Amino acid sequence: SDPFWAVFWPGGQVLSRFILDNNDVVRNKDVTDIGCGCGALGIASHMAGALNVVSNDIDPIAIQASLLNFRLNRVPDGTVSTEDLLLSGPSEKGMTYFLGDMFYEKEFAEAVLKWCQYNYHLGNDIYIGDPGRWGLEFIKDHINCIAEYDIDDEDCEEYRSAKVYQFIPFAQKR
Repeated sequence: SDPFWAVFWPGGQVLSRFILDNNDVVRNKDVTDIGCGCGALGIASHMAGALNVVSNDIDPIAIQASLLNFRLNRVPDGTVSTEDLLLSGPSEKGMTYFLGDMFYEKEFAEAVLKWCQYNYHLGNDIYIGDPGRWGLEFIKDHINCIAEYDIDDEDCEEYRSAKVYQFIPFAQKR
């Protein structure tokens, strides 16, 4: 079985495509990719004009894979971090966060939801990419679908499409 960072998961694929299709989402902004895996979203963010990019993963080998992919794609390394940002202390204000494929288990989905709520209230933008895993049902009242893309990847045969969501707390959902 491949390590998690070796697969370009559907949520990361659609978030990367979304960034390339919608440069204004990251242009001149500070961006953090939580659970960066292979680093593709960081590459897309640099290509789309992000001011600063933090590629974060709790797996140090994923960080090394990201750095290698940055070099292969001739983009700046940016900042990398193995800190567990979902469980660590306060986040910065004015950030744009991307979370791909994070809703695969209930306990973790609950932690991610709390993190999203806290960061939204700090004024941070939060985008989520996911092919429709069951854990996404847990936060459906807190997200708006803003894009959908087809997935044509043999590593992700179980998913034929995935969506990009913007996090918006229930009280403000339209």
